[in-house]
Amino acid sequence: MLQTPEQRINSLNLALPKISKPAGNLLEFKIDRGLAYVSGQLPLADGVVKYTGRVGDAVSQEAAYEAAKLAALNVVSQLSLATEGNLSRVQEFLKVSGFVSCTPEFTNIADVVNGASTCL
Repeated sequence: MLQTPEQRINSLNLALPKISKPAGNLLEFKIDRGLAYVSGQLPLADGVVKYTGRVGDAVSQEAAYEAAKLAALNVVSQLSLATEGNLSRVQEFLKVSGFVSCTPEFTNIADVVNGASTCL
């Protein structure tokens, strides 16, 4: 029997963060022709940015991985709002973009962004 998305999140010992309103006039999400577009998400926990700084300087690769995971969980929280709490309506992710602030010497960007893959 297949797991629901919510069951899958629980089985990974993850929890969806509380939704924070985006800054300015940004929309949390937009649904157009059956596709949901979610605005960029930060690693927010309880409305506060949990990770700051550049990877390779003030932030370790491991912490950056966790930041990417938290940002992705915020995407899923927005999708939960967009689907009125029914994440089973989401069939697949078509595109995920990750942006990493890092020092010029840091080159393991894909390993950081893979943090998002653990929950998407």
